[in-house]
Amino acid sequence: MDQRPSEKQHVEVSSEYQSEVFCKTHMQIPVGDMVFHVFGVASNAKYPGWQFRNDRHGHHELIYTISGQGHYEIRGKSVQSGAGDFFFTPRNVVHHGEIDSGVELWKSLVVELDFSFARDPEVYLDDLGVFPMVLPFYRHFIVEERVSLTTSPELRPAIELIVERLSLEVAQHPFDYDLVLQSQMLEFLSLVCRAAREDLSRVPLRQYANRVKGLLRLEKARRFVGEHYQRSLSVKEIADEACMSQYHFVRLFKKAFGMTPIQYQGHLRISEAKKMLVSTDAQVSEIGYRLGYSSPEYFSRQFTAKVGVSPSHYTQNLAERFEEGSQVRRSRAE
Repeated sequence: MDQRPSEKQHVEVSSEYQSEVFCKTHMQIPVGDMVFHVFGVASNAKYPGWQFRNDRHGHHELIYTISGQGHYEIRGKSVQSGAGDFFFTPRNVVHHGEIDSGVELWKSLVVELDFSFARDPEVYLDDLGVFPMVLPFYRHFIVEERVSLTTSPELRPAIELIVERLSLEVAQHPFDYDLVLQSQMLEFLSLVCRAAREDLSRVPLRQYANRVKGLLRLEKARRFVGEHYQRSLSVKEIADEACMSQYHFVRLFKKAFGMTPIQYQGHLRISEAKKMLVSTDAQVSEIGYRLGYSSPEYFSRQFTAKVGVSPSHYTQNLAERFEEGSQVRRSRAE
């Protein structure tokens, strides 16, 4: 018998905690040159009366409703998600959700993901060059900014089988857990694309083409930052790569990638600093200068603010966490 709370449970979600958990379960699924980044796959059963407010996370979230109903609010839209429906929230977009008392138990599969050509687990931003590989998915949820997708009766049995297998793997966590999840997630993604393809004709081709053209301009600017992040860059210099005015460019860049161009440059610098701290013998001061920081002190302040520990303590903490993980794996094997 289902245990159902009599009163709503109000949940304030901690994005920092979520990010930490998802990064620990990060998987890379190659699809040709693309890497399909999955940060968490969870079998999710929430009870009537449960609700959350002001949820926000750094990765895309895709929820498939197995049974019951979930009510969401995002971008001023109210969405009711029932069995066979997908609900999508882009990164860094605040959303709310709840389930009214007295309705059927809501069960869903939750996937946190990103698309990229980068195999670096520190680079989580979408690479807009993935269009040819996941075009239906990206067009439906990103370009057209839709937050829901209803699957056809023909596709639901196949999706349900994958959801059942994913839920079982998550619950039992067997030896080949990662490999099975990867294969199932690839098939899951292909079915989402197939479901989204059924809606492709709803948006006029010219309107769609213009939006894609704008996104590809942003991608060109993002890659420019990626090639020159070690040196000082101005917003105007980056905006010129996209052939846009500074104000218009910054607004669209943040909407597409969840951060401003200068914040993205800082993100790349910190990611590279982490790799250099672990893989080289370079001193902290040398790493700071190589990455374009004006002084070792400024580099240390920026690193500490973003990562939570100083550069000098980062490798030590990483080694300690690795040892803790090794102990856990040894204890499970015994």
